[in-house]
Amino acid sequence: MLFDRLLNRGPSAGPHTEQYAWIVEQLSATGSERAHGGYSADWWHRLTEAEKDELETTIWRKYPDDPRLAVFLPKLRHHDGRARLDSDLRKATSISTKVEFADVLFRETGEKRYLDVLRQCCSEDCGTGILSGYRLVAVALQDYPADPEVEAVLRDIYLRSTDGATQTTALIGILHQRGIVHDTHDFAELNVLLPKLRHLDMENPDGRLDRLDRYLAAVS
Repeated sequence: MLFDRLLNRGPSAGPHTEQYAWIVEQLSATGSERAHGGYSADWWHRLTEAEKDELETTIWRKYPDDPRLAVFLPKLRHHDGRARLDSDLRKATSISTKVEFADVLFRETGEKRYLDVLRQCCSEDCGTGILSGYRLVAVALQDYPADPEVEAVLRDIYLRSTDGATQTTALIGILHQRGIVHDTHDFAELNVLLPKLRHLDMENPDGRLDRLDRYLAAVS
């Protein structure tokens, strides 16, 4: 059986959830075997309590070599993963690492000090295009639940970024904040909506926010 082979156990181990099997597979993956996009924090809620207990120590041990596991750290019950991730965030020097860790902690705790870290990362001086701080933060926050402070960060990115893809990502996040976009990862929904917004003329920085605000006022 697949699950038994992954765990190197006999059939008596019993069936496991799909998420458990995938996490176990990725824990031993290297290089190109590692899935693009890493892990999803939502997977943790789909595990059984026994599976969580089985995985926790391995996640704790492997996390330094696989930072993608950061999404699970605040959910651990027998290790203080939140404190460890907070400490690693404060020591981080890479802009991408700061954004990744602050995003995990903000979603888990709701503490605005982590949003402050994301706000501080908003700069194109930290890279260009998809590697800029603006881009990384826009991607991190685009699907966040409605929150005026989150929207303020997205609006700042929308205003200040000079990268078209980043502007679009921030715009999607703002529209999600207002309930206009329901699923930021639903390409069918976005492909219908975005062509209708050409009048926003995002490439023109003059009056960019005014045009957006007029649109938001008209559809609210």
